[in-house]
Amino acid sequence: MLGCFVCSARGADLAEKFEPNIYVPYQDLAQLIDPADKAVLMDRAEFEKLLAAAEANARQIDILELGQVKHAEYSAEISGEQLTLTGELEVVSMGDGPVPVPLAFAQMGLTRVVMDGKPAPLGYDKQGRLTLIVTAKGSHHLEIAGTTKLKELTSGGMQFGMSLPAAVAGTMKLSAAGDLEMHATVPVSAPVYDKETDRTNVELTIGGQDRLTVVLLGNGRQEDDRAILLGESAAMVSLTRSHQVMGCLYTVQVLRRGVRELQFQLPSQWTITEVTCPSLVRWSVATVENETGQGSKILTVRLRSARVGTTALHIKATAPRTGEIWHGPRVILVGAVFQRGYLMVNTDEGLAVRGEKLTGVRREDVSAAASVPGIISAAAGRLYFHWGDNWSVDLELAAVPLRRSIKEQQRLLCSPEEVILSGDFEVTAIDRELFDISFVLGG
Repeated sequence: MLGCFVCSARGADLAEKFEPNIYVPYQDLAQLIDPADKAVLMDRAEFEKLLAAAEANARQIDILELGQVKHAEYSAEISGEQLTLTGELEVVSMGDGPVPVPLAFAQMGLTRVVMDGKPAPLGYDKQGRLTLIVTAKGSHHLEIAGTTKLKELTSGGMQFGMSLPAAVAGTMKLSAAGDLEMHATVPVSAPVYDKETDRTNVELTIGGQDRLTVVLLGNGRQEDDRAILLGESAAMVSLTRSHQVMGCLYTVQVLRRGVRELQFQLPSQWTITEVTCPSLVRWSVATVENETGQGSKILTVRLRSARVGTTALHIKATAPRTGEIWHGPRVILVGAVFQRGYLMVNTDEGLAVRGEKLTGVRREDVSAAASVPGIISAAAGRLYFHWGDNWSVDLELAAVPLRRSIKEQQRLLCSPEEVILSGDFEVTAIDRELFDISFVLGG
């Protein structure tokens, strides 16, 4: 038993002797700690001594707040889903001895706190508040650095929040990648977008504020690169001898990242007359030419906020119609990974379809239109299902001549006073509807 006891004791001594120590470079602390942790606290025993002296000094003077943050200047830069914050604060002490100054940093990980060029006496007081002990009277220069994480919003965009020491006056310069809109719980300047660096910069006024929440909305180039767009359309085109009218319900599925701007491409001969969407801010149309010299219309739709999920738009357009060959209009979502849809073509009684040529398109039974939102079924219409970007529907149209079958019976009644002509006519329209009848009476 004694031998076993000695072995156990020696084993314990060896464990204490060879207990490993892990050393971490100071600049790498931000990668190891949680954003809610504090990594720059002084020794607990030393801090409690300073805190006790500061509290005794405050009780002696009968003033609780002998120190405060007079001015604060912060600089924040967003990279990916992380915000890096640096700041310079002016801390003023009105006491001759140690004075506690609460620093309300929260929801972020501090990686550096330096006062007057030396590590700051920093720790938690009895109320659990992060507290700085100022040991000399007058103004002191405090430098801080830290990081926090951004949270992605379900409706699109990013958000971050933090608590800061309430300064008499202060500002924060915030910079983020992309062309963004920024909204905050404190006064914020108008966003300034720099195209060369692809960054948006704003300045926040944080004087007198101890909490800050910022929401970033938009679809800058970096955000657009990560968005996935899927499109599905349901278009109806009504054809007459002289013009054509189109109504299109386009449904966009936005995945991964929200987008605030959508673009659609249409043939150049079409004039867009109306665009509706629940979150529409404005829409505009521009004409562009491709390498072959053929033009097309680019419809740009600006949404109220960066959208993730389903967005439905109604697009109406009109165009003249000439010639015997009709080309179906393609409404293409620019930047879509994949798109598909239905096209319903209705012709009036004066036109007949003599032939069709389809590419990337399948003819569907017209009864299937009843199950497609945005399309009204018509017995005389043609329904097509298309997929991809390079589909085409070409129809050969011909004017339908008006043919009539007439049965008539005329009677002529003569008397010394007058001549009466009467007749009964039965007119049957063939191939197309008949809207009017003209009679010619000879003189």
